[in-house]
Amino acid sequence: MPPAPSRGNLPAVLAHLVARAAAGAGTPPTDGLRIGLVVEGGGMRSVVSAGTLAALSSLGLHHSFDLVYANSAGAINACYFLAGAIREASTLYEERLCDGRFIRASRLWRIMDLDYLFDHVLARHHPLDRDALARNRAELHIATTDVATGRGALWHHRDPRVALEAVLRASCAVPIYGGGPVRLLDRTYVDGFIANPLPVRSALAAGCTDLVVVHSYPFDGRPRRLSPARHYLEGLLLGRYPPALRAAYARRLEVYNDNALTAFAHREPGDVPRIYCLAAGPGDARPSQITTDPGLLRRARLDAYRRTLVAFGAEA
Repeated sequence: MPPAPSRGNLPAVLAHLVARAAAGAGTPPTDGLRIGLVVEGGGMRSVVSAGTLAALSSLGLHHSFDLVYANSAGAINACYFLAGAIREASTLYEERLCDGRFIRASRLWRIMDLDYLFDHVLARHHPLDRDALARNRAELHIATTDVATGRGALWHHRDPRVALEAVLRASCAVPIYGGGPVRLLDRTYVDGFIANPLPVRSALAAGCTDLVVVHSYPFDGRPRRLSPARHYLEGLLLGRYPPALRAAYARRLEVYNDNALTAFAHREPGDVPRIYCLAAGPGDARPSQITTDPGLLRRARLDAYRRTLVAFGAEA
């Protein structure tokens, strides 16, 4: 049997989601709320957000959101979540991405092989059910970064001008790690994590009254920092990109911290907007962006899954 969320004293955001699920997936909401979901990326660390989304799906909540904002691998996770297939897709990290074909640290020009990810792993082993995604009324907005300007751009997953896979590839195209830019219409784009690393402010600007923020990185209210050595090395490796993109890359953690602290400051209880954050806790497995240890990835996925069920008062 799938786990059942508590109907007791849940935080308001979670209670609203449970109430919508109880009304049925085909029932248009009449609660007057605008409930959003933010899904963080982070390469292989996104197995954490995949585990969290798998728990939300097992609770029957994948039809309960109005708006979803995501970037990088978090955007892929969000697509499978909205299509009702994230529980199966979440295991791909440990089962299909650890054999050296997707990630190879010695392949400095392309540590992550996005062609292998999209053309082999996703297309052959777990193709996205586009019809199921289309039946979900939620609007998914995928974050990318304009190479020429360094500014963020959001793409609706139903935008008829561009292919969804192309948008996902652009959102995952991490300079240094994940290959070159992707052309969308008449411009080129890379990883959404650069300009819009955690789209909390984007969701709030869209009028969300309630928001669930799914972190891939642990966050306890303290700003994330880059080491000076990594900052210097990345600056050298980005030398072939336009100055605006290099500047955006250099300040990405500043933007991330602003969004993460905004969510942290509005945590329940409180007035609208009501925000609930789901993140790894003490003792949870913490993979890196390029982890290829299947055991560590599995533990991280299951830790996130269990922690999410506990948040809803369900049996882990």
